[in-house]
Amino acid sequence: MIGQAIGGGRQRTYTLFESGLCVRRAKTFNYQFVPRTQLQSVDLTDGRLEIRRGLPWPLPIRCATKPMTQPRRVADAIERVLESE
Repeated sequence: MIGQAIGGGRQRTYTLFESGLCVRRAKTFNYQFVPRTQLQSVDLTDGRLEIRRGLPWPLPIRCATKPMTQPRRVADAIERVLESE
């Protein structure tokens, strides 16, 4: 968690797979893979996309929707993966 706080201001790239979500920080070799079994739900608001996850890291994954061209489409793709199990 401390490592995530240090790199908190860096841009992240999210790659969605059927098996989970890969989060990669810009300008680092650091990445985090969150298995599909930990992803629970997705919430889209005007300025934020939030992916809730379960234990052992119950903190949600959040990102701004401003740089996204089609945030609704992204949220729908995540929901389809969550429903596929």
